[in-house]
Amino acid sequence: MTLTHPTGRQAMNEAVRARFRRHCRPKPKLTMSEWAERYVVLPSSTTRQAGKLRLAVAPYLREVMDAISDPRTQRVTFIAPSQSAKTTFGIVVVLYFAHQEPSPQLVVQPTISMAEDFSKGRLTPTVEASPDLAGLFGTPRSRDSVNTILSKQYAGGQLDIAGANSPAGLASRPKRVLMFDEVDRYPEEAGTEGDPISIGEARTRSFQRTRKIIIVTSPTDEPVQDADGRWSGSRGWREYLEGTREVWEEPCPHCGAYQVLTFDRLKWEDPGDGAVDPTTVYYPCVACEQPISEEHRPLMRARGRFRQTRDGAPIAHRSFHVQGLSAAFALWDELATEFRKKKNDPVTLKTFLNTALGVVWKDVRAENAKDLLLARAKRYDGGGPDDELRFDVPREAGVLTAGVDVQGDRLEVSLWAWGVGQQSWLITHEIIHGDPTQPLVWEHLDNWRRLQWQHESGQRLPITAMAVDAGDGNMANHVYRWCAPRLSEQVFAIKGHNSPTAPLTPRVATKVKPGRLYMVGVNGLTERWYRRLNMPEGSHGPGYVHLNHRATEEFVKQLLGMERTYDPKTRRRRWAPRKNTRVEAADCANYALAALLLSTRDEEMAAAVTRANTPSTEQPPAPALSYSSADELYGPAPTPRWLP
Repeated sequence: MTLTHPTGRQAMNEAVRARFRRHCRPKPKLTMSEWAERYVVLPSSTTRQAGKLRLAVAPYLREVMDAISDPRTQRVTFIAPSQSAKTTFGIVVVLYFAHQEPSPQLVVQPTISMAEDFSKGRLTPTVEASPDLAGLFGTPRSRDSVNTILSKQYAGGQLDIAGANSPAGLASRPKRVLMFDEVDRYPEEAGTEGDPISIGEARTRSFQRTRKIIIVTSPTDEPVQDADGRWSGSRGWREYLEGTREVWEEPCPHCGAYQVLTFDRLKWEDPGDGAVDPTTVYYPCVACEQPISEEHRPLMRARGRFRQTRDGAPIAHRSFHVQGLSAAFALWDELATEFRKKKNDPVTLKTFLNTALGVVWKDVRAENAKDLLLARAKRYDGGGPDDELRFDVPREAGVLTAGVDVQGDRLEVSLWAWGVGQQSWLITHEIIHGDPTQPLVWEHLDNWRRLQWQHESGQRLPITAMAVDAGDGNMANHVYRWCAPRLSEQVFAIKGHNSPTAPLTPRVATKVKPGRLYMVGVNGLTERWYRRLNMPEGSHGPGYVHLNHRATEEFVKQLLGMERTYDPKTRRRRWAPRKNTRVEAADCANYALAALLLSTRDEEMAAAVTRANTPSTEQPPAPALSYSSADELYGPAPTPRWLP
């Protein structure tokens, strides 16, 4: 057949048209959820739900995905527990913008090692298992700069995968699509360049209203803002609160009432020491109180929906929250069993709430403890707020010790009184403003140290011992030089030991130039304080902690600012400051206790209390120290400045 024959030309034209239609037809306009179910295939090596992606397993992902592909929305926050298909969601986002809307992308994982694991362990197997996406990135090779583990090029864009701890990976070329995965695990700063989220968001400015910023995480602590305006707690939850605040709710199979399934309403029979029996687990409907069992879940999930709880929120930022009872792969009896095992330990309970249930952790016990301590903050002399102070130190106390915390622009010092059995009374907490590298601030501390305090017996009690923190390497030499000539007056330079099992005080001091350094076990000191602070009010006696009217709310908050954490290096639990929480009051209390242990033996305390209660005939009673008289020693506090 010649090409000039009409039949031959027609056959050739038909073949060309068929090939053109097959290879050059425009891509269909699909939402992200429609695209995912058409193109994405999950490999058996990464999930038990292998095969073509079916959003019926996790129907809440459909609305979140479609919000990202909505041109009106620029920012999406997704808060969910583990076992809720968050990783699959992240893979779909990346592949959608590489295949459907080619754009430069940046995915930020908490660490570089997690970034590599996301690329090699989850993203690449999914691409290889999806026939329509198999050639999207090519084959990764170590010497191929176009397609590496952390950088992949495709037609119309490039995907970079970085760790939040790597400033170089964040400060890359402009990006239209930016996804932050598990933001609550990010470090506070990427190297020395600041907040990793802010660094990454700066890459999207050139795309203005077409950019897409996606934040995915399981929450941690409830966000709290301190007096200086600094935030602590879950960054992801703060993002959620700034958006539309949409919650996933499911209908009751009996009455059809929609409700958010919360773990606190889940019921089961306690089996003792074994696992919870699945047949006893049920969820009572909030409307009809009929029991909802595990077998109802597929139908409930299929009819679930998101409900916006923040009226008037702009659609430019949509935020979604799914709780643990609605997660795709969570079983109610397993959640109940896990809760029973972890409910008595605050550390494991916090992990359960964050990862298994997807809710923020609020340490209610700390709030209750703060309220209880503030309730006992009363004057020791029983007077009213306008009455003249008759004495500072109550009759049961006989020894005064002070703890000094050294900061960059001030010294903070707490004075505590002690009685038999180390029963303690707060006397005052002072702040001496000034540069600790200059001698003037130490002169002020020396003048304050020589003050005498009015005892209920009429005597004037001096400060028996003082411990000064030398842990800051920049200030250590200044602390040594000030403490060395006063060592005979029981002024100790101390430093906290890193080991959680270190003794409270050392047997032998460490020689330094000049003077001596005492390594103290701050973990054990904190443990002792917190056990005593937990003693119920009214149980006066050995170990009980008394607070007076000078214990402000901020002081008590700092006193309770430590939390028990797990140290993976030593495999032990240790006390550490809460995130973005100031703990100067707790540190000063530890140092004052260390000063007592270094200066006074327990068997000497009774005699000291007896001496304090024996009025001296050689001196008249001294007036009680007031804050105005203290100001005369080192001047009034300057105007508050920015604190680093």
